[in-house]
Amino acid sequence: MNRKNIMTALRVIRTGKGLSQEALAQDLGITTSAYSKIERGETNVSLDRVLQILDSLSVNFFEVLYANEMIAKSSQKGQVADSPVSEYYSMAAMTQDIRNLRLENQRLASLLKVKDELLKIYVEEEQKKEEEKKRSGTRS
Repeated sequence: MNRKNIMTALRVIRTGKGLSQEALAQDLGITTSAYSKIERGETNVSLDRVLQILDSLSVNFFEVLYANEMIAKSSQKGQVADSPVSEYYSMAAMTQDIRNLRLENQRLASLLKVKDELLKIYVEEEQKKEEEKKRSGTRS
């Protein structure tokens, strides 16, 4: 994988998200021309800049690697480089679904913990009531 392939993957991701170069460049605080050169692999780009781009696109590096793999596969089949956009988009949707499921799982785990704590308190209170009944029954 070379720099140009990574930048192509970023373009595929950007277009898949419906973002223009102008919008992304503005978000990064650079000119559209400068961003265009980055996407074409015509300029060296720092790791910090790549991380800023990933952040602006709301993706991680593994998603870029996946998009790059889809581009390589489509190129081997003689397809246009942008053809994996729909595949990437469905992968991005699945990634979002996974994130949502993780959040839901965390929320449910928190609720279960609260339920367990409440149940523990309830059992302790019931045991105290039973002990008080036994004590008051033995006093009579």
